[in-house]
Amino acid sequence: MAGWRPILYAMRPPASLLAILFAASLPLAAGPIGVGGETYAWVAPGEEIDIQFGVWNYARNNPGSSPYPTQIGLQVLGQAGTGSLFEGWIESLDDTVSVPLDDPNADLLGLPAGSLLVSPGTFAAGGGAPFDVAVIDGYVYLSDAQSQALFGSNIGNYNSAAQIVLLNMGAGFMLGIGPGYTVRNAVSEPGIGGDGPVETAGITGPVSVTAPEPATWLCIACGLGALAFLARRRHRLS
Repeated sequence: MAGWRPILYAMRPPASLLAILFAASLPLAAGPIGVGGETYAWVAPGEEIDIQFGVWNYARNNPGSSPYPTQIGLQVLGQAGTGSLFEGWIESLDDTVSVPLDDPNADLLGLPAGSLLVSPGTFAAGGGAPFDVAVIDGYVYLSDAQSQALFGSNIGNYNSAAQIVLLNMGAGFMLGIGPGYTVRNAVSEPGIGGDGPVETAGITGPVSVTAPEPATWLCIACGLGALAFLARRRHRLS
């Protein structure tokens, strides 16, 4: 380690900062990390939660109606006191169709379409005492044409017919209910409905957390490097 010190100290502060941040970003190039079977998953600012899900049971419960649902809900639970704001949308597996999710609380604040607030809530199961959690709620209404375009030939897939993407636009969020539950247990798609008389719940499939692209981190590093350069220049001029 001693051999690194003369090299780093010999570099100008902005270049040194860039080198450190770029090196730190390299492990993030691994792409999506599956977290469905974990108890918790940390979602840092700028990271995405990717949720695949199926709706085949909607058609089963509504024989004779269109198999394509037009109402889809979402609820994600995390640890109380984490998270603040996400941007969310539902999209096809091939990324060609994308529709923003809606949150009435975000609408009241005049936030852009697709904004989802992290709100306080409670969770209880199996007769246990309720405890505090953080909740992300969203829903979307689709036309028949939108639903068919969204799900396409994947409509019959058990748990991978489409996906929901949640981009963390605020503070870090700890996804998961706690011991005894997996991350998949913390994600649900309630209120799957449409032309048929019976509503059901979607089937949650793979859940993953995706880090920002390395290019994004490099841009951040460049911006911080520029700030460091300006600060150093002002110090010299003062």
